[in-house]
Amino acid sequence: MFTNLMRHWLQEIRRSQRVGKPRRRRQRPSYGSSESLEQRTVLSAQISTIGTATLAAPSDNTIATARELGTLSSTPTTVRDFVGIADTQDHFRFTLTQARNVRVQLSGLSADADVQLLDAQGRIVASSIRCGTTSEDFTSSLSAGTYFIRVVRWSGDTNYNLTLST
Repeated sequence: MFTNLMRHWLQEIRRSQRVGKPRRRRQRPSYGSSESLEQRTVLSAQISTIGTATLAAPSDNTIATARELGTLSSTPTTVRDFVGIADTQDHFRFTLTQARNVRVQLSGLSADADVQLLDAQGRIVASSIRCGTTSEDFTSSLSAGTYFIRVVRWSGDTNYNLTLST
């Protein structure tokens, strides 16, 4: 009770000392639609900065920006990457010059992630959705063409090894 009374009394003294002086107001940042795109981009970049490290937007999060793996051959192709709360999915593009059985393996998981095989239109052709850190694995018979692999975070953050073989 006494502290509240003291606080009130100090506020009254401060107010009385400001009489006749212009009152300064802090300008509030505006987050509405009146901001320019440049202002929102700067704000977004500031939000993405943690300490001295700046988080870049992952570039393989859509089919349009999928990482190119080239033409699959009899030599296995392995990619090491990460999915987590900041990067929830990765896309990879590959090509087959003739009909093949393609084996897809997702291993080295420390959290739950799943893997999907997509056709050129982005439709799911095959997938593996095992629980936990169990490796994902499937084989699919594919005709010649372009395909995509999507690795999707289910929970947690994890590094992974994606291996494609024919």
